[in-house]
Amino acid sequence: MLELINDILDLSKIESGKMELNITMVSLGKLVHETLEQMAGQVYGQEIELLAQLPDKMMDLHTDEAKLKQVVINLVGNALKFTEKGKVTVTVQVDQESRQPERIDVTDTGTGIQEERLETIFEAFQQVDSSTARKYGGTGLGLAISRSFCDLMGYELTVSSEVGTGSTFSIILSNGKTGDTPPPDSN
Repeated sequence: MLELINDILDLSKIESGKMELNITMVSLGKLVHETLEQMAGQVYGQEIELLAQLPDKMMDLHTDEAKLKQVVINLVGNALKFTEKGKVTVTVQVDQESRQPERIDVTDTGTGIQEERLETIFEAFQQVDSSTARKYGGTGLGLAISRSFCDLMGYELTVSSEVGTGSTFSIILSNGKTGDTPPPDSN
């Protein structure tokens, strides 16, 4: 219940323009590893691998660490919820020359989403269908909040999916409001 209330408060802050960003230098490798360690208990005893694919070298990112981490948590949590066996992989892609992070992909081998439902899943309180909420639980707010956080940071959250094969949610970081801007002066 508390999680639902916090999610609703976050959405209302975003919609009213009262949500602020706290921009700092963030190591995406560290953020991804911490997130996967935090969620490892959800796959214990299941036939699911939780994996990270990170480049050898990667620049830090100027962003709101807490909001970006919440988006990754939401995406990995959804992927785990809809994957009975197989794997969930978080991949960070970087520009080959600058090593600046360009996108984060969360890919699963789960149930997948019908093409006609792909955009509606980002609406508040929406799920793939009514049986989804009964079988898998959840409020239907995680993806709405994730997309709102991405919009706030100047990122784009997209999805591609194939029923029976799985889904990939992508956070497109390039050209984000936070990605190319140095953190504010602390003086």
